[in-house]
Amino acid sequence: LALVLRRLRPDLFHTPSFMVPLFGHYPLLTTIHDLNHVVLAENYSVFHRIYYSFFLARKVGRAEAVITVSKFSRDEILRFFKLPADKVQVIYNGIDDHFFVHGSSTREALEAFRSKYELPDRYILTIGNRKPHKNVHRTVEAYCSGNFAEPLVLLSEFDPTLLKIAERYQKKHQIHFLRFVDRREFPLVYAGAAAFVFPSLYEGFGFPPLEAAACGLPVVTSRRASLPEVLKDGAIYVDPEDVSDIRQGIVLALQQGSSTLAVVERGRLNAREYRWSKVARDTLGVYQSILGKLSHGV
Repeated sequence: LALVLRRLRPDLFHTPSFMVPLFGHYPLLTTIHDLNHVVLAENYSVFHRIYYSFFLARKVGRAEAVITVSKFSRDEILRFFKLPADKVQVIYNGIDDHFFVHGSSTREALEAFRSKYELPDRYILTIGNRKPHKNVHRTVEAYCSGNFAEPLVLLSEFDPTLLKIAERYQKKHQIHFLRFVDRREFPLVYAGAAAFVFPSLYEGFGFPPLEAAACGLPVVTSRRASLPEVLKDGAIYVDPEDVSDIRQGIVLALQQGSSTLAVVERGRLNAREYRWSKVARDTLGVYQSILGKLSHGV
């Protein structure tokens, strides 16, 4: 990439991820989604720690501007990298339009989807990977320590330690791993669920709970990091380190009482505020601002 940029000599290079070439003297704009690699460095390799603590800091320091996806992440970036406040701008992510039209999915489409992935008719859904901050172990513990008729479906890579938790509660048969779903089918995996659980410890934005809210699901999530900022009053909040609190949140979500239905409606309306068209307009505005300053030698 460094060689390509040297040949192109761009007026502005925007990198939408952590990966920035180490060499080159072109105007740089970088997007940083979160700082979990820095804040939760113990979860990563020595190589990652060196890269994110030294090289990333060096590049962020020389960037013309930094875009991030929440006020929470902006505060984290300013705290760790000691940048001028006006250098970091928040542009929230968007939600794909197809998450808002899941209600038009036919019964036949849902049945075909369930058959394809061998899913039950009604289930509790969670999404996560094996990184500790995703808190999937506490989700499984909360589920297994309860008395839920609906099975728990994990859109996640297989993790034998999660099955050991279920075995301890004699509920191994109620845990289903869904290791891959085509991105275009995500609205269907949400549409088939009775509730969505996402008690993550650290998120810069949090796509899954917002997507679930857009699909009209009751969302149980953490009152940590960016999640309350992004989901506002459209979710049921729990203490992500309290298994019993997570369990009670799931119970409340499944009850479908008037308060839960109100949360679901607020969540759906809130999700509509996150549009990629706005992201594009705001990002273009940052390009124009930087290029305008550079052209005037500011």
